[in-house]
Amino acid sequence: MATPTKDLRDWIALLEREGELVRVTAEVDPELEITEIVDRTVKAGGPALLFERPKGSAHPLLINQFGTERRMCLAFGVERLDDVARKVSDVLEMQPPEGLLAKVRGLQKLKSIADSLPQTVRSGPVQEIVLQGDDDMVVPIAQAEEIVAALQRQRIPHAYLHFAGEGHGFRQSANIRRALEAELSFYAQVFGFELADDFEPVLVEHLAERQRD
Repeated sequence: MATPTKDLRDWIALLEREGELVRVTAEVDPELEITEIVDRTVKAGGPALLFERPKGSAHPLLINQFGTERRMCLAFGVERLDDVARKVSDVLEMQPPEGLLAKVRGLQKLKSIADSLPQTVRSGPVQEIVLQGDDDMVVPIAQAEEIVAALQRQRIPHAYLHFAGEGHGFRQSANIRRALEAELSFYAQVFGFELADDFEPVLVEHLAERQRD
């Protein structure tokens, strides 16, 4: 049985290797289509689903990742879920150790608890582009600037552009074009590819130092 994964990318790769993941590459509506597809998949005991192009979103959607006992075992890195219950019981029912061997075993159990706690890190494998409309009432500009300030404090690579006269969802053709160009420029810099068209690049803060790391 595989060991527990370190992050979401690792987990998705494991599910794929084990034949427990299906990628849905077609654009699917999250309001009606995705719910119906997932409902049928779960009832049939089917695989985890990675929707790569949810309608109206730039982010993929992973669903039903823990929908079977086998996938839960993969997540915990055990053969059976009873193994997890036994480990938890061993910790909860720990008695004061007697003798050197018992103390060593007790330390090993305590270490397993420490290893399972959340860890705070300086930064993660993430980059962010924030495209903000000045008149956005859903995500006010003050909130967007708080996000950007947090990215700046953590020295996470990011770009920030705001657009006058735009709300939540841009309407002006020039701003829509500039936003798309900004995204392409951002991705080109982050992933290291050359653009076919020549347009104004965006400034990606802290990208150079991250690439040096």
